[in-house]
Amino acid sequence: MKDLKRLLKYVRPYWAAFVLALVAMVLGAVFETAIGAMIVPIFDQFLPAPTAKSDTLFDLNKPDPA
Repeated sequence: MKDLKRLLKYVRPYWAAFVLALVAMVLGAVFETAIGAMIVPIFDQFLPAPTAKSDTLFDLNKPDPA
């Protein structure tokens, strides 16, 4: 804890840039995970499944029928 307090003293003059960078990193992480949610509908639209739409990316939750 002592080291953290010492490091925060160096951040104090740049607190606005530090907070902005922290918010940008969190938003980047959120939008990176959203890409996976957008891929499934795209594949369903262009590669329709023979019976129904897939629940997950490439139907990974169903066993191989072969």
